Amino acid sequence: MSVWIRKLIFAIAAALLSLGAQRHSFAGSATWGTNPLNGDWNTAANWMPNTVPNGPGDVATFGTSDVTNLSINTTAVEVDMIVFNSGAALLRSPSTQGTGS
Repeated sequence: MSVWIRKLIFAIAAALLSLGAQRHSFAGSATWGTNPLNGDWNTAANWMPNTVPNGPGDVATFGTSDVTNLSINTTAVEVDMIVFNSGAALLRSPSTQGTGS
């Protein structure tokens, strides 16, 4: 195998690995803030870090907070898990539904 072909294969492999790492870096797991701006799930500033959990691998974590009445104003939110730490209190609207285990 020539050196040029080896370099090409290496470059392609590096690019594919980079794309995989980049996709993982966009994960949106976050913790609901202790003093969020409002109760809107979709406001990134309400979460730490500033990202909204809404993906198949995301985890939404809740603990003590000044705002416990959340609204989700979108057709669907998908998370892998919702974690309630000590001190967490969460109210939901009657129209909120969940599926999964």
